Amino acid sequence: MGAFGDAIRVMNATEVREAIAKMGDAFDALIINAGSGNAEIVVARGNFPSLLDKLNAMKTGTPKATYNTLEELQTAHPTYDENIYLVKDENDIGYIYDWNGTTWFNTGIQYLSDGIAKGSISLDLLSTALFNSNTHSWLKASFSNARSFENAYQMRFTFTIPAGITLNTITAKIKFKTGSSNITQARMKVQVGTNPVSQYLTTPSYTTITPNTETQLEVTRSNNDTGFTTIVAYIYGYGSNIALPAMYETAELELYINGNKVDYTAVLDEAFSQVDATCTFNYSDAKIALISDIESANSELQNGINTINGNIDNINDSLSQSIKAKNVGGYKASFSNGRSFENSYPLKFACSNISGTYTTIEFKVKVTSQSDNLYRGHVKIYFGSPTSSDFAVGEYIPLVPGQEVTLSVTATRTNIQTVYVYIFLEGTNIALESEYTFKDLKILRNGVEDDTITLTNDPTYGSTDITSLTITENEQYVLAKNNGDPLNLAIDQEVAEVKERIISPLQGKKINALGDSYFAGHTLGQTVTWVYKLAAKYNMTLNNYGINGNKMTGVGGIADRFGTMNDDADYILVDGGRNDYLAGVPIGTNADTTIDTFKGALNVLCQGLIDKYIGKKIIFVTCWNVNDDMMAYSDAMLETCGRWSIKCIDASRDSGVYMRSLAFRTQYCINQDDVSHLNGIGHDYVLPFFESQISSN
Repeated sequence: MGAFGDAIRVMNATEVREAIAKMGDAFDALIINAGSGNAEIVVARGNFPSLLDKLNAMKTGTPKATYNTLEELQTAHPTYDENIYLVKDENDIGYIYDWNGTTWFNTGIQYLSDGIAKGSISLDLLSTALFNSNTHSWLKASFSNARSFENAYQMRFTFTIPAGITLNTITAKIKFKTGSSNITQARMKVQVGTNPVSQYLTTPSYTTITPNTETQLEVTRSNNDTGFTTIVAYIYGYGSNIALPAMYETAELELYINGNKVDYTAVLDEAFSQVDATCTFNYSDAKIALISDIESANSELQNGINTINGNIDNINDSLSQSIKAKNVGGYKASFSNGRSFENSYPLKFACSNISGTYTTIEFKVKVTSQSDNLYRGHVKIYFGSPTSSDFAVGEYIPLVPGQEVTLSVTATRTNIQTVYVYIFLEGTNIALESEYTFKDLKILRNGVEDDTITLTNDPTYGSTDITSLTITENEQYVLAKNNGDPLNLAIDQEVAEVKERIISPLQGKKINALGDSYFAGHTLGQTVTWVYKLAAKYNMTLNNYGINGNKMTGVGGIADRFGTMNDDADYILVDGGRNDYLAGVPIGTNADTTIDTFKGALNVLCQGLIDKYIGKKIIFVTCWNVNDDMMAYSDAMLETCGRWSIKCIDASRDSGVYMRSLAFRTQYCINQDDVSHLNGIGHDYVLPFFESQISSN
């Protein structure tokens, strides 16, 4: 049985191997203590003094009742009553409980079960203990000889940690075993930084090693170290004769910072073991991924499985219906030539059924150029008559072949029921054939889309100049159902979006959003904000801590209340600065450490978030581009975050939000005089930018 236990120890997952090995050792002890002839009797009688006692206590029949927990059974039957009962475990599996003379105990027998059904255990039911949560499973190092320095057979691992952590205590642990009688002692050392001088290195005493016996090595450093992003763990096997070859194995390297186990990856420095010796490495078990990698892969896999298994026929049918109802593919307009008027390839639509009251009206459409000849486009809206002098013109938008853009125009008018809208795409040479696709033509009253409004194309518009114009439904892909009928599928763009959601690192994560009205949504509420829409897109759990008018500074400010946030978050987003600017809060200096100045509050917040969310994604967002004075607060945030090695998204320069433009505010803000708050269209506009910035972090 000792050999059986040793053989089991070469299985893969460490905990499973050791558990079975201990079972083998237990059988060894059983045979030694009871004699091989009596071993079966010892096992059979279990917790009873003799086999006769057990036989007398055995019962027949089925369990008298079922309980959800052992506590429920003990409450209902505190003493022996000659029955057996069924108690469910956390996985809803029922086990028979019997009385052993003093209390109810689990017999280990599943009621009406003959074993584990094939395929009945899913990934989420497996214990994470099956997966090595740190660097490696058993790693074997074989040395030709030892170094004269400490007579050592040596190994070194390097951890990279985030900046800004105060290392009050560091503890490193590793399992060690050797079959070489030359190695009689071993120890670990731990070092902060990359300079192996004594002030940065902690060296404990050697631990005596017994060949072929697993030993836990451990070292703790308590020095309140600051300013380090590297932790180094050394393993030294002491050899009584350094000329002899030797081998040892290590497993389950663990790192604890300030008493908390962390999952930073450790990198083996193979060159270090080659100093004054030849060393080869191999894994006696299959190398096992980090638990974070497993969780991420499981999340991606499960989302992919859900997508695939979600009744494919029903999904395709609903996609087909969606395409037919909303015409996802849109239409293609093919022109033989253009018009000299605006060098354009134009389309005209009439709308005569606008009902209800409104004070603003908007027309927008998505277009995609299919020709190099088309280089820019815009839209117009005429009120009452196509020849009316009352009209509004949208801004020109550059065109790139194959890239979809939105053309729009917004005007302040009151309750006009008939309008005419025009699409003008300009060409460099109107004698050339050109074509473009268009879709999602929409009329919005007071910023709200009205699905009851219809737009009718005028096929005669431009016919005096254009030889021919054809409008066709844009091509869509089809697939035959089992019965042979065609089945519409999503267009390539939608397929790409589904794939993106499945493989995105954001999928299913938890996100905390801490800030001001940028996250709170001002008068529109949180559900309009880009951060809410990002979370919804990737099935994220969002905790939104945005408060209208909140400053970064002062009591109750962002830097003062971060500690109230949920501790369990994968991403932490922070915005602020606009209200500090409005309140005239001084920016301060890099040395400030109080919440009275903007930089001081940022320093407090950065330090606090790093300590609170070790190893998580922390991302700051500057305020919009409003004026030069406010840009100083954006620059202060960028500089301070850089000093703390925290990512900061420069929304003032890179987001496309330019609050100095009246035309931009009219289109994308709650009103044209609001230089702070985006409307729903504005949040949709910035969503792809922030999505790209956050998912690439």
